[in-house]
Amino acid sequence: FTAGLLTSRFYRGLGMLPQRRGQKAEVLRTMDLAQQHALALQPTSSAQEHLYRENLHALWESRSKEARWLGDDERALACARAVIDVDPYDAKAWVELGQLHFARQQWREAARAYAAAALLGPPASAVGRYLCGVCLRQGGDELLSALFFKDALEIDPVGISSREAIHALPERGILKALR
Repeated sequence: FTAGLLTSRFYRGLGMLPQRRGQKAEVLRTMDLAQQHALALQPTSSAQEHLYRENLHALWESRSKEARWLGDDERALACARAVIDVDPYDAKAWVELGQLHFARQQWREAARAYAAAALLGPPASAVGRYLCGVCLRQGGDELLSALFFKDALEIDPVGISSREAIHALPERGILKALR
């Protein structure tokens, strides 16, 4: 188990070298080897299960970033979802899923991912709320976006982005009062 785990980690780290040189085919080959070794692991104890899942988390996170670098947004999304499958309580993983949807202007999906991150708490409490608000505003829901901007500002009272977003709200109704 340990040899397979370390081999997977080795190939995942090694994948950074061809990436630095812009060698896309070699990055894919190396990361495929990292994935092959990671998925072949057969944990036989709770400690090994923990190490197995920890390695899968890092692997899928790396593969998501690799796919994004290669311009394969569908695979990047699939890998980001795989990270969440490994650890659904990782707020950072939800933020990264939100970023992928945001880049594709999939506002509803991005807002949901950011809201999940915000619900899970630090380190994504304020940023998740703020970005959820941005997505809701982009989707045309100014009232709900205002609520998320306000919540973000309550968590982080010196938050510049949330404050600016509130001041950029239209001057009408309850939004005017919030401004």
